[in-house]
Amino acid sequence: MATDNELNLCSICSKLSAKSFCTGCKKYFCRKDFKEHEEQLLIRFDNEIVRSHDELLDLIQKLEKSNYLSLHVFDQIEQWKKTTINKVKKAAEKVQHELIQLAEN
Repeated sequence: MATDNELNLCSICSKLSAKSFCTGCKKYFCRKDFKEHEEQLLIRFDNEIVRSHDELLDLIQKLEKSNYLSLHVFDQIEQWKKTTINKVKKAAEKVQHELIQLAEN
């Protein structure tokens, strides 16, 4: 009596000797086609891993660039703050000096 595996056709070449079952695609394969199917899956997996890696690397680079730009903006704000404080101090010193001169006259 034939077993279940012996009755399955290879999904590629339709041979009756399909004994290998792919749990991912739920298909039976003969030994030769199963090896090719496995190789195709490995290539596809490698391509997806490389693509995911490239996307992640691109995202990291964008974030680093964004952080650099943010730091540059913060540096500009800090410089503006220092410049503004110096201008206010000079204006206050000038007004104080003028007030002292008015009080002395």
